[in-house]
Amino acid sequence: MSISFSQYCTAILVIILLGFVRSYIYKFLFIRDVTIQDYSFFGYHAAGSQGGDRCREINDMRRRKRVGDCSPPYPNCWYAVGESDQVKQGQIKEVYALGHELIVWRGYSDKIFVSGAYCPHLGAHIGTGGTVVGADCIRCPFHHWSFNGSTDGKVHHIPYTQGKVPDSVKLTMWTSTEASGSIWIWYHADKEEPSYYPRDLEQIRNGEWVCKATASNTVTCHFQEIPENAADVSHLNALHGDKVSPAFARRKSEPLPCLRWEFIRHVFSATWKKKEDPTRKHEYYFDGTHHIELFKKWKLFPRELHGRNVGPSQSFLHFDTIFGKAVLVITVTPQEPHLQLVTQKIYASRWFPQIIANIAMRTQQDQFQRDIGVWNRKMYIANPPLVKEDMHIKEFRRYMLQFYSKSSLPCQYKLKLEKGLLDF
Repeated sequence: MSISFSQYCTAILVIILLGFVRSYIYKFLFIRDVTIQDYSFFGYHAAGSQGGDRCREINDMRRRKRVGDCSPPYPNCWYAVGESDQVKQGQIKEVYALGHELIVWRGYSDKIFVSGAYCPHLGAHIGTGGTVVGADCIRCPFHHWSFNGSTDGKVHHIPYTQGKVPDSVKLTMWTSTEASGSIWIWYHADKEEPSYYPRDLEQIRNGEWVCKATASNTVTCHFQEIPENAADVSHLNALHGDKVSPAFARRKSEPLPCLRWEFIRHVFSATWKKKEDPTRKHEYYFDGTHHIELFKKWKLFPRELHGRNVGPSQSFLHFDTIFGKAVLVITVTPQEPHLQLVTQKIYASRWFPQIIANIAMRTQQDQFQRDIGVWNRKMYIANPPLVKEDMHIKEFRRYMLQFYSKSSLPCQYKLKLEKGLLDF
């Protein structure tokens, strides 16, 4: 039996197609989903719609944006600057946060350190070619000056001098710790010591739970807009209720209307409250319920949601499934005024089905995109007209006052725009 050339080509194409499908299915079923997306262009529907340059029009819209009378850009709190499992012993990682170039390194003592990236000798960037030496030291690639993280970044060794090592020369060290799988730095405008510490979830610390899915997104808004979202319970059914989108439809642009359904919707109810304990005044709680409503008649998949914020930059959303418990951990870190890095991670047992974690994260990302489209374009209103159902917003803003001080930096967003530093 002879095979024609067209049949041969068809067979080859089918094999290739089956290989792609198998690879995708295997990845979705068994491989941890990692998404890194720049969502700073969400919300600019009109840009480029008339055939113009989309990037230029987005930048023009940003320059026209009214920022409002917003709070200082960097609250006094802890900020996540990396993942613990991504910085092994002897490794260095570059980080940009709070308007600073930073480096994170782990000494051979297994202790984590965070410092300014520039060598105080002649300004070399230690993240480019620097090495970890000894238990807790890092060495600059330019002249091999080494600095000890355990002695507040002081010079430890200068290989070519016989004189005294200057005690006054040192790296700019940041107070750091590790908690719930992340590396944290403490920021305070008045250089005060930490007033609290990030929550270190026991199941993550002892390895009982592992990271099953990760998403990192950049957003152009004020820092406070993101944690305030939990207190704004009235927006849930308005913005997140109708038009459920498929979790599998990963999109790199604006959500497409044709992928949205009207016969099925999310239904939420929620409350927000501060912790009454004065020793834990930095915490607040979010409790709610959620179900899927089909044809406005049937309630499907009811579940309870329990959230907890430890400071404004770390939040936990616990949820139960038929496969076991899981938690969504969200961290918010300002890279500069009105530019936030939001990282979301799902932790669960090693035996928790990977496909369930991937679906949960993609569903979360679909919902998160809706918030981002609003945040990127909205103006901050310091004294908004609130109705009774909006009172949690007022309570949240009172809660946030504890994280600002007289020395907190003013909002620099308008200055940044004038200098063109936030161009797309």
